[in-house]
Amino acid sequence: MKKHFIVILSLALFASCAKQGPVGPEGPGGPAGTSGATGATGATGATGKSNITTILDSVASGSWVSNAGSYDYNIPVTSIANSDSDYVTVAISKSLGSTAAWYPMPVSNFIISGDQLEYNYSNLSVNLVYTYALPPSVTLYFKITVTPPGLIQKGSRKPTGMFTN
Repeated sequence: MKKHFIVILSLALFASCAKQGPVGPEGPGGPAGTSGATGATGATGATGKSNITTILDSVASGSWVSNAGSYDYNIPVTSIANSDSDYVTVAISKSLGSTAAWYPMPVSNFIISGDQLEYNYSNLSVNLVYTYALPPSVTLYFKITVTPPGLIQKGSRKPTGMFTN
């Protein structure tokens, strides 16, 4: 019984020494720990290609061929492998260089009021069509971009990443 009395007395004394009052401010942070081990390096993937091709070409004023009320010029484009599934765009400019302004075709009133420039394409070529009473009087520059079907969104004729309004 004496042992029990000493244990109870010890617990009572220990409990009565507990400090009552508000919590003090947080102490300063400790030093930064060491960095962990570097994880394993993952496997390197195969090098891929987007296969998007861009061709720059120019057409001098005397190069257009008369064709029943319009003037045509054909540009060979070997990257158009399948005109049913490749996506082809053409832009036009009156100059080259860092200050050149490019306009997506078709365009109207580009050289002179009332003219029309458009294009069509088939396997391996783009045909440019200029509609006006006379052929173009200046050299024109064309930027042809071919996007393969793997980069075209399903249900769309626009390459992935292009927006529609």
